[in-house]
Parts: sequence; C-alpha cells; structure tokens
Amino acid sequence: MSQPGNRWCAQENIRGTPNVPDKMICSIINMVCCCFWLGIPAVILASQANSLRTHDPHKAHAKAYAAKALNIAGFVIGIAATAILLVLHFVERRNYSYSS
Repeated sequence: MSQPGNRWCAQENIRGTPNVPDKMICSIINMVCCCFWLGIPAVILASQANSLRTHDPHKAHAKAYAAKALNIAGFVIGIAATAILLVLHFVERRNYSYSS
C-alpha cells in the first residue's frame, strides 16, 4: 500500500504483487531504432527492475523510472538526429542538382 507523500512506494494489485511498470519493450525499441547507446543501459535497468519486482519494489520503481528517463532521452535524440540527417541529405542533394 502506498503512504501519502512517498513517491516510490509501490501499490499492490489484486494478487498482492507490487505494480512496477515494465519498460523492457520500450527499451528494446529504443536500442534498436533510436539511440543504441542509451538503449543498452535502459534495457539493463529495465531487466533489473523486472528482477527486483517482488523482492524490493522501491528499488524496482527507481530502476524503472531511470529506464523511462533513458528511453525518453533516447527517443528525443534519435528523432532529432534523424531529422537533422534528413535535412542535411536534402540540402546536399539540392546543392548537387544545382551544380550539375
């Protein structure tokens, strides 16, 4: 049960196991599609959060929160890098067509 003012206290579901968000799928997508260097630590943290789910829900929530932060940063960096590369590609392509 959660206590007022305690951010990391895990709430329990009907079966009595703590509700720790699973960030593994998001971390794998981040690693493969967006930012490999932030995806690897996110996968590691998500795996640690899943393994700590029943033993230490407070640490599991902290690790899941860190994995979420890395995933958000990885998605933002991946989208920004893709946008920059697309702009550079089209600018270079346009400059090449004018010089021919």
